[in-house]
Amino acid sequence: MRDSIWNMLLQDMLGYALSCGQSGATDCEIILLSYRRHEVPSQVTRGYKRPQDARAAYTKLERAFRKELLGQWDKYESGQMTLEEFEGWFAVRQQETLVHAFALGLAGRGIRGKTRFTDDELRYLHGQYSQQMRYFNRFMRDVRAGRGRMPYRQRLELYGRDLYGVFMTAWFAYGADRSHRFLWRLSPDAEHCEDCVQRATESRAKGGYTYDELIKLGLPGTGKTRCLNNCRCWIEEITTGQKTTPRRLRPKR
Repeated sequence: MRDSIWNMLLQDMLGYALSCGQSGATDCEIILLSYRRHEVPSQVTRGYKRPQDARAAYTKLERAFRKELLGQWDKYESGQMTLEEFEGWFAVRQQETLVHAFALGLAGRGIRGKTRFTDDELRYLHGQYSQQMRYFNRFMRDVRAGRGRMPYRQRLELYGRDLYGVFMTAWFAYGADRSHRFLWRLSPDAEHCEDCVQRATESRAKGGYTYDELIKLGLPGTGKTRCLNNCRCWIEEITTGQKTTPRRLRPKR
């Protein structure tokens, strides 16, 4: 059952991408390979009782993806696969992992039995995927030309770090109570930029940000702080209230 639901979600995103006529992949049909049956994320249907458990599952997902990404790159560098094969692999796994990160964000809110994405969720996910593929295709052009100032392995790891913004967007925009106030929390396991320190201090001083203030500031990991996608801060709700309709999602620019 979980397997069929997971593939429904993947098909949902695939259908939307193909209907837009631009999946972002090297070859549009390469996305069909996403039915390779990677480990099915049971959290999609189970949900989590505590947000921190979903966050721990996300951390595991990101680490596994970054490790897999570098492993595939090692195969390319050692001649075990061509650059075209690496591109095709990435196009598939990037889509799968984006969907998984988003589903984990929803599961962190205890959202269970998710079998279809809404149109708004699909627009957001497709926007994120298309943007990442544009960056990736530019990266591949640099590889072919032998240029670029950042080491290639370091550049590849950025694609794993970008998933955190997707996870946080799903968790916050789909389930956050607009009558709550929110604290910007610093992760004890990460370095902190001036923006994050300032937001953590300010949110405590004013008894928490409002929902709209946080949307305007930007969520952790969405590129709205100086640490960009290196951000690992967290948003903590501190009051209770009635849940309302989620805000429309927008792809980050």
